Amino acid sequence: MAKKEQVIEQLKKACPDGKMSCTDARQFAGEKGIPLSDMGKLCDEVGIKIHSCELGCF
Repeated sequence: MAKKEQVIEQLKKACPDGKMSCTDARQFAGEKGIPLSDMGKLCDEVGIKIHSCELGCF
């Protein structure tokens, strides 16, 4: 649980405006070893919106 809380804090610091590009989200997930499906859930959980989606999903 501590790791998740730490990642959430890092994610919030990386996105002070509550937005993150798909490219940045994929890079953040890769650096932290987070599966992409979990990255999407994590962003939803903390209220970060993904923009410029490379798959056209967001």
